[in-house]
Amino acid sequence: MNKLIPLALSAIFLHGVTQAADTAETKRITAPALGTAIMADVITPHYAQLQQASQLLTTTGQQLCSKPSPETLSATREAYLKTLLAWRKIEIAPIGPSNNVDNGHIFEQAPASLAAIVEQAKAMPDRAMIDGEAFYYGAKLPDGTVGLPAIATLLFHGTPNQTLQLLKQEKNCAYVKWQSQVVARQITIQQYEWSGLSRGAMYDMSYPSQFVAEYLNKIILGAQSFGNSKLNGTADQWQDTNVGATAAGVLANVQGLTILLEGKDGGIGLDDYLITRDKKALWDKVAKQLAQLQAASAQLEANPDAKTAAKINLAADQLAKILKTEVAPALNIRTEKPEKK
Repeated sequence: MNKLIPLALSAIFLHGVTQAADTAETKRITAPALGTAIMADVITPHYAQLQQASQLLTTTGQQLCSKPSPETLSATREAYLKTLLAWRKIEIAPIGPSNNVDNGHIFEQAPASLAAIVEQAKAMPDRAMIDGEAFYYGAKLPDGTVGLPAIATLLFHGTPNQTLQLLKQEKNCAYVKWQSQVVARQITIQQYEWSGLSRGAMYDMSYPSQFVAEYLNKIILGAQSFGNSKLNGTADQWQDTNVGATAAGVLANVQGLTILLEGKDGGIGLDDYLITRDKKALWDKVAKQLAQLQAASAQLEANPDAKTAAKINLAADQLAKILKTEVAPALNIRTEKPEKK
């Protein structure tokens, strides 16, 4: 009998430990924890990828202008597309500093005509400029003649031979180098801003809740943007069609949404935020709709037609609807209206 008492006590103790472990595992994810994870594990790495791609664009652009050839042109075009796709992961839900007017000016404006860009290139400074100076003068340029839109117009003009001939004329290739500097500098500025915000958020007790509200709202608006602008109208009006990267750009957008919702490599995301609040059934609905968006977007490369675009838009709209009408009220978050395009 006396021998059984320690065994019984051990069983009770182990049961208590197990209960404590279960409680620890299901501990509610706080707003600060979600915000910190998204900043550190999603946004910061995305900007690092964007910076790396833009640095490659600057390097290959210099090589192209030093020795114009099909090989250097191909390398520069590839670097451009890497930069564009890295940006697509961020712009789909531009939170905090990412929602910046300079980003719209440098990354998102519709490109000006080739004639307008060539004319603008003629007036560019003759001297070599450091990045800060290049950015200062570049930011003053009219919409569509600066940043990624201008680079795309010059790099993807017709056949490779036609593009090379264009870049050999006047200051056109120098303009590509200049705009690459502008892009790289804006990315660096954004990294500084995010670094400051991440540190400051630790000292502002009110900010985490604001961040979560903005985070959810930007994801909703990002999902709505597929039908509103990205795949709206005819195929020649779709996102990135001018550089032949519509499918790749949409996939990058969906990847951006996915990692924001699920966290990096199983890290903290909206899924954990909901599940630890006893809302697993609600997250399952979000996850199901997200999976449908992923599946539909994966078909666009093989079937770049209106039918596939309609599937993507429907799946994205349904995802936005669940987040707006079910998740937001469950978390007591007020939602924003879609931006007019």
